[in-house]
Amino acid sequence: LGDPAAALFGTTTPDYETNDTAISLQSLDGKPVTALSDSFAIHIMVKNFGAAKMGLLPIRVVRTLNDNSKITYDSSFTNVLFHDTLIFKIKNLSSGGFGNNQFAVAIDPLNKIKELNELNNTGTLNAFIPLNGTKNLFPTPFGIVSSPTVNLLFQATDPLSDVRAFQIEIDTAVAFNSVFLKKQIVNGKILAGHTISLLTQDSVVYYWRTKLDQPKENESKEWATTSFIFINGSSEGWAQIKFPQQSENGLENLTKDDLSKKLKFTETSAVILVKSFGNMNPALPTDVSVKINNAEYNTSTSGQPCRNNTINIIAFDKTTLVPYPGLPFNFQDPRTCGRVPQVINSFTLSEIETGLSDDILSMVDAINTSDSVVVFSIGDPGVTSWSTAVKSKLNELGILDGQINSLQAGEPFVIFGRKGVPAGTAKLFKTSDSPANEQELQVSETITGRFTSGTMNSVLIGPAAKWKNVVSQAKSIEASDQYSFLLTGVSLDGKEELIQNSFTGTLDLSSIDPITYPYLRLSLTSSDEVNLSPVQLKRWIVLYDPVAEGLLIYKGPKTQQQLQEGQSWSGDYKFVNISNKVFTDSLRVDFTVLSSEQLKKESKTIKIIAPLPGDSTLFSMATHTAGKAGLNDVGVFVNPKVLPEQYYENNVVSLPAYLNVMPDEISPVLSVKIDDRLVANGDFVSANPFILISLKDENKFLIKSDTVGMKIFLERPCSVSECPTERIFLNRSDIKWFPATATSDFKIEFRPLSLSEGEYVLTVEATDASGNTSGAEPYKITFQVKDETTLVFQSV
Repeated sequence: LGDPAAALFGTTTPDYETNDTAISLQSLDGKPVTALSDSFAIHIMVKNFGAAKMGLLPIRVVRTLNDNSKITYDSSFTNVLFHDTLIFKIKNLSSGGFGNNQFAVAIDPLNKIKELNELNNTGTLNAFIPLNGTKNLFPTPFGIVSSPTVNLLFQATDPLSDVRAFQIEIDTAVAFNSVFLKKQIVNGKILAGHTISLLTQDSVVYYWRTKLDQPKENESKEWATTSFIFINGSSEGWAQIKFPQQSENGLENLTKDDLSKKLKFTETSAVILVKSFGNMNPALPTDVSVKINNAEYNTSTSGQPCRNNTINIIAFDKTTLVPYPGLPFNFQDPRTCGRVPQVINSFTLSEIETGLSDDILSMVDAINTSDSVVVFSIGDPGVTSWSTAVKSKLNELGILDGQINSLQAGEPFVIFGRKGVPAGTAKLFKTSDSPANEQELQVSETITGRFTSGTMNSVLIGPAAKWKNVVSQAKSIEASDQYSFLLTGVSLDGKEELIQNSFTGTLDLSSIDPITYPYLRLSLTSSDEVNLSPVQLKRWIVLYDPVAEGLLIYKGPKTQQQLQEGQSWSGDYKFVNISNKVFTDSLRVDFTVLSSEQLKKESKTIKIIAPLPGDSTLFSMATHTAGKAGLNDVGVFVNPKVLPEQYYENNVVSLPAYLNVMPDEISPVLSVKIDDRLVANGDFVSANPFILISLKDENKFLIKSDTVGMKIFLERPCSVSECPTERIFLNRSDIKWFPATATSDFKIEFRPLSLSEGEYVLTVEATDASGNTSGAEPYKITFQVKDETTLVFQSV
């Protein structure tokens, strides 16, 4: 615009962008990423189409594991000014990350940065993380077996595994130490099995485990353990009827006690330290210390200290152990004391029993049932003068009359109690020295809180071709126990929806659409406000018809393949139906080639015929290596969660750094002939010459099929010292070009007409299909055009 004040850039707002193809999984140690890797990285290519801003750019990665559970990672990076690759490091989950992983990346997830476009900030990476161990296939985890003879089928999780030896064990005890224990070494390549006879006893849970017999350094040494139940003549389905089977269930405000084999509400704890003195001890009342988790509460710096000759009480919430006053007096009221916010109720002898709603009797009523209390003396609270009504009221805190009667006048004491427990269960601490009223007493105790409600969520159940019914049963211990079962439907993409919010006993599932909800999840909710103990699951059983299950096998060589850039590659695969069920449709196959050095990803999809039970489908996937110089990862995923299938992690073959593509770096050979001869500088040519330009390339896989990189210049005779150079465009009528073929070179025919006499300079620049130039300098030749016949003598 000619105005130095005019803004050359049309915005002051950034616009960050990423997408699916800009996200890749990268190793941090140079080795392939596996479930045993300590950590790995997500490479995120980010572009900024708007204004460059200083500061931090927040990035969120949501990782969806093989069981549809999610983990969220947040981090911040220096703002991307134009284009950058961010390295988002992720700590691995040991073997818990095995299988199909999805990483959903979001730039500025909370939309705190104003951008031109907020819709281009996300990308998704689907990656398979191998374990290199074993996986138990059939019977399925928690599956129901109806025959006393069962074939234990399992696989090596390495899709390129050779024939290996495996250890297999089965027992009726989760510790694998009962008299039934059976052990066996079996051999197999990828798939292996072992047939075993079960006990005739019905409704017995069997635990079985497998592992590699002699694992290598990069392989798992751990057992893969699952369980199933034998129910004679039962329909197929899923069941948990023993406490050890609950180990994989999700718990909310609940914990598993393996010793008692019971669920318990999650506990909290707090350390209480009380230091007090008898009324004849020379210490001051302000020297009395009350610490909760090392924080001093009897302080005058941010409140008021508790008075001398008082009985003092602190209540604690039964769940969180947050301290609170039974009677919340106004600030500076002497009956509340300590740090702000004040949580200590403090009463002198005259204030203990007033008959009004502000004495210790009212305070005990105000404390919630099952909440803990700490009672401590400062000086002489006059315990010898307390009435029977006061002592009886303290029974509600677990304090027995005899405990109060055992105290001497002016003796320091501390009591730990709980509202609603039997009298006499409170802990009384007092001095054993005399005179008692001259002593110092210091008590340190840990009190525990406990949640009053919790939920246990089952693992995913299914997938099912048809749902039948569910049987649920819990064991209640006290009358105060409250519980119910919930049923949630889960779609293939992991979305959950509550189907039945409260039921017990048997529930008909036949109306549930297995296409909409191929998975279900059961939940047991339990609450107990009085005894703080949850109900115990006795059994939950779901009957349904299972779906088909397939296994993908790579048929090609296992070693890295070295290719010339431009060379085609094809891999052969076999998908085997290892179940007795039929797939309901053809199967989609996703094929990806990721060039880590070129930062390119090729993706394509085909359909294959679904194999029948016990049968297999053979197919091939091919790629062209042009533009893929360097190491390339190859991945194939059959049925990427399109149709319900028992397992998806064995539908993936991932070949990291499998294709080593050697770059095309050899220069092509350029040949220029005029009238079918190679001319030397200064040679004479006709006024209507035939100029033939040929380009020969050693790479037979990258054939030059266009005129990119081909340039012709002609300098005609003129009367000035530097003559202008004319660009000869290849779309002229006197130009014809011919792409290279498998048997012929790339050619250009240039037939200029009626050239005037004089000296000409012909310049040719050429590149092959990879952009390699024909030489360090362009081809240049000088020739003469003259109407007369001239004889030129050259000395030899």
